[in-house]
Amino acid sequence: MRMKLGMTSSSNDTKDFNTYTLILQTNPGGGRFEGSVMKKEDGSLHHIGSISRINIYGNQSSCIQNSELKKFCYCKKFKTGRKKHSLTG
Repeated sequence: MRMKLGMTSSSNDTKDFNTYTLILQTNPGGGRFEGSVMKKEDGSLHHIGSISRINIYGNQSSCIQNSELKKFCYCKKFKTGRKKHSLTG
């Protein structure tokens, strides 16, 4: 799996931490995900909130029924119409 990373940052008035919004794009499948982390003065990182899928994944996750995991899943084989496609070989 390959990933591209984009990042934006902001700081608060007291300057004791910075928050970063991370955007990842995965390959195969082209999944785009967004999440936020907080970096404290001591260098520790803390995840804030949940990870969101920010693009449409259609039936790429047709092999799984769990709605929480569906946004992360990329099935090796999935159906589009009547044909089966293998995207990862």
